[in-house]
Amino acid sequence: MQILWTESSHLPVIKGFITDISRFHVSVSFPKRLRLPPNTGFSLPTDLYQVVWRIVKDEVATSFGIMRFNLVQLFLQSAQSDHLRKMIVDLEAPRFDSGCILSQDPAISYIWSERNLNDDQRRAIVKILTAKDYALILGMPGTGKTSTMVYAVKALLMRGASVLLTSYTNSAVDNLLIKLNTQGIDFVRIGRCNVVHEEIRGHCISGMEIQSVEELKMKLDQVKIVAVTCLGITSPLLANKKFDVCIMDEAGQTNLPVSLGPLLFASVFVLVGDHYQLPPLVQVYLDPAFFFPIFKVNAVKQIIYIPS
Repeated sequence: MQILWTESSHLPVIKGFITDISRFHVSVSFPKRLRLPPNTGFSLPTDLYQVVWRIVKDEVATSFGIMRFNLVQLFLQSAQSDHLRKMIVDLEAPRFDSGCILSQDPAISYIWSERNLNDDQRRAIVKILTAKDYALILGMPGTGKTSTMVYAVKALLMRGASVLLTSYTNSAVDNLLIKLNTQGIDFVRIGRCNVVHEEIRGHCISGMEIQSVEELKMKLDQVKIVAVTCLGITSPLLANKKFDVCIMDEAGQTNLPVSLGPLLFASVFVLVGDHYQLPPLVQVYLDPAFFFPIFKVNAVKQIIYIPS
């Protein structure tokens, strides 16, 4: 949704949706007749053509609405919300399955035998595989965090686990999917095809030739990996959908309320990032703690570090 402003007075006039864009015009659909505010100095309908307009995104109706919804979900009286509150609000330390018989687990055996991984990357993936509630993966730029997650996903698939892949930006999600695509791993990408990388547009639900709701449901039930941005998690395609593991890449660049959405969809979550790099970018003046990245909030707990 967009808001139409007058350039001279910066007054919001009406909300609407962009329906068409070309080199010479922008078409916007409004729910009612467009009228200028009385204090603009214009009163006649023909004056609409004399005004310079500004079209801005309605942040309240999109990201802020999603953040409010996520916070409400966090404090609902349910088993999933109670479990997540203990980790996000009470900052309980992560738990790992220390009794796992490593030699009898094909996923862990695969990780230790994979030659493209170093020992630190192997230990990070083993922590993911043995996590009971969550794991934090910290790595400096260039340490191979995204490549490590590709092998983590392959190991999780060996166990038959379902995985939700997410990040704040489309580019971060697509970077991980491109690497998975080169490995021949099937997945579904939720989002508009025009904002998805061209190499993986064939995996977009919006670009598939699906003829019925039953066919769509069958496709989502068959695939083990679903990828979507943190704000795109509200898609009706994910209604009542649950995953075994949620992996959030670039978690240090995602503020706490936004990141809550994907975490509510999984039993175990993995935050991958580096909170020493760029923090979340915000344009409002509120309590700074409200916009702390979730990675930084939980970073006081046990972190699996991938050194350079």
